[in-house]
Amino acid sequence: MLFGDTREASNLLDTIIKQRVVADRDKDSLLVSTDPGDSFVASLPIEEHICTCNSVSKGSIISAVQQEKLSTVDEVRQYTKASSSCGGCKPAVSELLAYIQSDHFDEVVEQIAFCDCTTLTEEEVVWQIQMRSLVNAQEVREKLEWENKAGCPTCRPALGYYLSMIYPDYNQENEGLLFEERMRAATQSNGTLTVVPQFYGGILDTKKLRKITNVTEKYALNQIAIASDQRIHLLGVRQDELSGLLDDLNMPIRSSGESLVEPIQTNICEYACQCDQSLIMASELDEKMEFLKTPFRIKVAISACEHNGAESMTKDIGVIKVKRGWEMYVGGSNEANVRSGNLLCVVSTEQETCEMITGFIQYYRESANYLERIWQWMNRVGLIHIREALFDEEIREHLLKNFDADRSRKKAI
Repeated sequence: MLFGDTREASNLLDTIIKQRVVADRDKDSLLVSTDPGDSFVASLPIEEHICTCNSVSKGSIISAVQQEKLSTVDEVRQYTKASSSCGGCKPAVSELLAYIQSDHFDEVVEQIAFCDCTTLTEEEVVWQIQMRSLVNAQEVREKLEWENKAGCPTCRPALGYYLSMIYPDYNQENEGLLFEERMRAATQSNGTLTVVPQFYGGILDTKKLRKITNVTEKYALNQIAIASDQRIHLLGVRQDELSGLLDDLNMPIRSSGESLVEPIQTNICEYACQCDQSLIMASELDEKMEFLKTPFRIKVAISACEHNGAESMTKDIGVIKVKRGWEMYVGGSNEANVRSGNLLCVVSTEQETCEMITGFIQYYRESANYLERIWQWMNRVGLIHIREALFDEEIREHLLKNFDADRSRKKAI
């Protein structure tokens, strides 16, 4: 807690968060104000966030100050929302303003366009949608003077995602598209299709298994694969037989190629550990997350014990059963940039675990950029900030209510 002159608060907090080693002789200098050119905000990268509550970067503030001729913290707050929530970043905003207005300032903000159809950045497009109450993609392209009025493969899905998050009742232009998602099959290189029947938590009863077997025999599907997602993949389906196969199968179909929560991975431990809890949790979460759009696909794993058979620590969200409850790790990756997840929390019960996973995913949906992976989002907003949001009962309850509302809308279509 700082009292009086708090201008060095951001520098001090950054030192604590990053656990920098400070020699005894340098500790007195931590709270000494510096020239604007030598200040903490001057040393920050352009993409670093000044306001983590509202995801406002240093570059966004610089752009707003230069374009709108802003000169006070209140004006910056009005145009960018920086310091409009908890107010903890107000000293940093003030320090950045002083730096911009000083002779030391010489930084150039590179503006990356949303897509080839416009010169606006992603943040500017989202801000314009909110400020001008633009309610559909066509209106966005017309009012914001898109060069290509039909849009492109980059902006069409991105606009659809942002509009659906800003306006919860937005249905991606028409309900037919959402219906197609439910009945979609992946196209293979040889022109045939792959159909993945939906069942939850990797649990399949004999009735569904018999139904799948009957369909494979009727349509002479000789290739059936059980993939790493613990689902049955029906390979080699012909285009002209898809409709009939889906009617005969009469089961929900797993959507492919979409940014969704992928089938939750679990494991049956070879050391005879108790696996019932993890299977039930995976099944419940699988059903809750079905058809829910996310900025980027999310991989979730639940390991039944400390042997970590589901490799939970290298997933976007991973949960491991331990003696004291459930450890929850976030931000892992088993793709090209392999990385281990960070411990977010330890909770006692399965219900608390499901709530933390759900709240985390909803906060990611509401604050991440389109196609921004969870680990990239975490690097941008900070693990400490995410913990502060999820550990606050009022905020977590708000996130869970938003999630339930979004899920109800999806199920109603």
